[in-house]
Amino acid sequence: MKKDTEVKLYMQERRKGTAQRIAAARAGMSERTARKYEKAGQLPSQLKRPHSWPTRQNPFEQDWEWVVEQLKRDPALQGSTLFGLLCERHPDRYRPTQVRTLQRHIAKWRAVQGPEQEVIFPQQHKPAERAQSDFTHMEDLGVTIPLKKGSRTNDRREDKNP
Repeated sequence: MKKDTEVKLYMQERRKGTAQRIAAARAGMSERTARKYEKAGQLPSQLKRPHSWPTRQNPFEQDWEWVVEQLKRDPALQGSTLFGLLCERHPDRYRPTQVRTLQRHIAKWRAVQGPEQEVIFPQQHKPAERAQSDFTHMEDLGVTIPLKKGSRTNDRREDKNP
C-alpha cells in the first residue's frame, strides 16, 4: 500500500504530461501500482475499507463464560491476572503472546456489558470568561472598610441621593 503523498506526486507528474513509466519511477512505485491508482482516481487512504469480520478464531471462546463470571464477581480484575488464572487451569491451551488478545476482549466486554462507569465533567475556570459577584449588603452588621485619604465615601446611596 502506497502513501497518499506518493500517489499525489505521481498524479502531479501525470498532469504535467510526464509518461506513466517516468512518473511512476519518480513517485517510487511500479507502473502496475501507478495504473491501479490512476484507474481508481482515489488516494490510498480513500480506498481502504474497514473490515468487521474476525481474522482468526477466538482462542478464549471455551473459557469466556468463566472469564465473564470472574469479571462480574470482581470488576477490578486485570486481564493479565485472568490470563494467569486461565493458564493455571489449562496449562497447555494458551501461549503468553495471547494475553493482549484477552485484554482486548475484556475491554470490549466492559464497554458494552460491564459495570456502569462514573461520569465526571471537569470544571475548568478560565480568567475573564465569567464574573462572580456578591450582592450582599453588610450595612446592618456595621462593617466598614477604611478608605485612603482623599477618596470618596464607600456608601453608594449617598452618591445617588444628595
